[in-house]
Amino acid sequence: MAIERNILKELEKWKSSKNRKPLIFKGARQVGKTWILKEFGCSTFEKHGGVVHYIDLKEQKELHSIFKETNSPKKILKVIQLHTGKKINTTKDLLILDEIQDCEGAIGSLKYFEQSEKELAVVAAGSHMGLIANEESFPVGKVNFLYMFPMTFAEFLFAFNPELHHEFIE
Repeated sequence: MAIERNILKELEKWKSSKNRKPLIFKGARQVGKTWILKEFGCSTFEKHGGVVHYIDLKEQKELHSIFKETNSPKKILKVIQLHTGKKINTTKDLLILDEIQDCEGAIGSLKYFEQSEKELAVVAAGSHMGLIANEESFPVGKVNFLYMFPMTFAEFLFAFNPELHHEFIE
């Protein structure tokens, strides 16, 4: 049974927004950011023929050099495609850049995704964004933000026992 989180509705609003920009998805450690993004990708993109491209920039350090070398989304996507062996369809797919704060140049590249790859749904996630001294320029006005909090009591009740949740709401 999947856990129903309210943040999924916010992610769906972001996806269908006419003025969608790359999303910076922040939250404390261990609140389920990665899990919810993958769940969102499966239920919203893969369900409609898209693919979720998940890149963990803490683990996949071999991809760091492309963000240092260029801000061009086309070049960045080409390297990601070569690395994963999966083609990225910019009109149907979701690109998740997890632990983005661990890769110099990656946050700044979001500005260029907003400018030249508007159709591609890009989510950058991280726990420590804003806490780590960052030397690169921040894409002010070129990204959307969403903050994920730990599970609410109502979400917990629904996951634990939907009938209790119903009684609690009433």
